[in-house]
Amino acid sequence: MLSNSKGFSLVEMVIAMVIILVSILGLFQATLLSIDSNVTNLLRDEAVRLAEERMDRLKSLPVTDAALPPGLNQCDAVQVKRNLRNLTESYQVCTTIIDLNGDTTRKSVQVIVGWDHKKENAVKAPTNKEFQYSMTSMVVNPT
Repeated sequence: MLSNSKGFSLVEMVIAMVIILVSILGLFQATLLSIDSNVTNLLRDEAVRLAEERMDRLKSLPVTDAALPPGLNQCDAVQVKRNLRNLTESYQVCTTIIDLNGDTTRKSVQVIVGWDHKKENAVKAPTNKEFQYSMTSMVVNPT
């Protein structure tokens, strides 16, 4: 009998296909991880932007108890909704103002922005959201 040794056997083809399948699945998983990381960064960047906007607004107010009442610990009743690409996310913004050393001319202002992403983590106070970004500043009345 003559044996034809040209080409690949069926076993060699199956092994090659399994190797290719495993590498394609690895690339697919890396792509999904990259997309998830991108969305997480996008949500966090928007939270930072919201905190900066609120902090700028609070720092533009005069340092008086009428404008910046001490002991204020307020979370917005209405959540801030933002459209990010094809994703609509709601953020909870909380503000805390404290007099420093009982002096009404120096105040500590804290802004906390919370958001949910995958609902995999426990919620955190005061925003009752899965993730939080906090920004604190000291505001002083110029003399």
